[in-house]
Amino acid sequence: MRAGVYSSFGAPLSNGTWRPGAENVRAAVYRYRFIKLHTIYQVGISQTDKHIEFFWNVVESLSQEDLRKLIKFACNQERIPFSCPCQESGPEASHVPPYPMKIAPAEGRDERLIRTETCMFMIKLPQYSSEAVMRERLLQAINCRDDPLSG
Repeated sequence: MRAGVYSSFGAPLSNGTWRPGAENVRAAVYRYRFIKLHTIYQVGISQTDKHIEFFWNVVESLSQEDLRKLIKFACNQERIPFSCPCQESGPEASHVPPYPMKIAPAEGRDERLIRTETCMFMIKLPQYSSEAVMRERLLQAINCRDDPLSG
């Protein structure tokens, strides 16, 4: 059990704090590259699609606080692991839940909002026409998530 906890949260330091790699769990450092490497694209979407490139450009530029909000918005988890069996065993190995993140198509374009299926760690992403629209809609989605009146 200790190995499972340590793989998700890291081992305790001698001073009693937790440190997974270089990150402190209480103030987790979200690594967008790890999430990107552990993302699959549903039918009809490719990593090279313009709106997907917009998405990753925006995600890469987010603050740590906004990345935390994105994780909460996408899978309803406060923290997610940043280790996975595929790192040691290759891409065919099983992923540690909630991975892989999935990006699925959504109907509509600029007028539509980003939706999620949190139990599946799936983001339903409209084909926004620009990175500016992607940024606006993504920030709107992740910031409304913390609004108690948003449902």
